[in-house]
Amino acid sequence: MTFSLLARDPGTGTLCAAAATGSLCVGGWVLRGRLDAGLSASRGAAPSTFWGEDVLDRMAGGKAPRPPWPR
Repeated sequence: MTFSLLARDPGTGTLCAAAATGSLCVGGWVLRGRLDAGLSASRGAAPSTFWGEDVLDRMAGGKAPRPPWPR
């Protein structure tokens, strides 16, 4: 199980993120962020490509983030 917190201060634009996961050695894959786009978090069970750089590219282009799998 992974717990993630993503925040943005609307006054300063500061981005902040934190994550905790029960799986060992996956913390580096959970959080991603770019100043021109925002922040994203993925599951911490294994190296995840579900929320990679593509979601940040999408957000930088003004589109809403969405999961890559069908709903």
